[in-house]
Amino acid sequence: MKEKITSKQEIVKMQQKRAELQKEAKKTKREVIVPRMKDIVFCSPEGFLSPDEDVIKALSDRSGIDEKLIRKILNGNVDFKISSLNRIAEGLDLVYILVPVVKSSGLRRRIAYFGKMVGHIWQIPSKKTAEAMPYLIREFSAIKDVSREVFTTIYKLIQVASGAIRGGGKDAKLIEILKKCTKEIENLVHEEAEG
Repeated sequence: MKEKITSKQEIVKMQQKRAELQKEAKKTKREVIVPRMKDIVFCSPEGFLSPDEDVIKALSDRSGIDEKLIRKILNGNVDFKISSLNRIAEGLDLVYILVPVVKSSGLRRRIAYFGKMVGHIWQIPSKKTAEAMPYLIREFSAIKDVSREVFTTIYKLIQVASGAIRGGGKDAKLIEILKKCTKEIENLVHEEAEG
């Protein structure tokens, strides 16, 4: 509950600051660069490290990024480059997928529920990523009355299928099952379109 209040206060403060700067620009007839709140959702990587490791030092050692900059990135105190994100991900054998999403109050409420505004970014703790993703995927959809279970099940399917990958010729059975599943869903879509 506390995180939600903090997030709303941050939004109000940013909007007030923006309005003040725009007023100043009109008065002085000069251009003022208005800082915009970053609608960036960053799933924090700490949970992918061993609990007994110093997170900042471990991320710095594995990515080659200075400890001060790592601390600033995790605290949202710096506009970091995608190359910095790539280096952190590479050091932990992770991949960050950047997905552009249309802004909405619903999406912002969802993000505020799972994470918090940290400096320039919304940050979701890594331990909440799996729980948050189905909700966020639902907000990406234009269909608003979708059951939560649909997206939870899709996410679970991706998790289970990814965990079943063995490499090479060992994946033939998995591919066959996934193709059958895809075909059944395609048939369902065609039936509904024709009916």
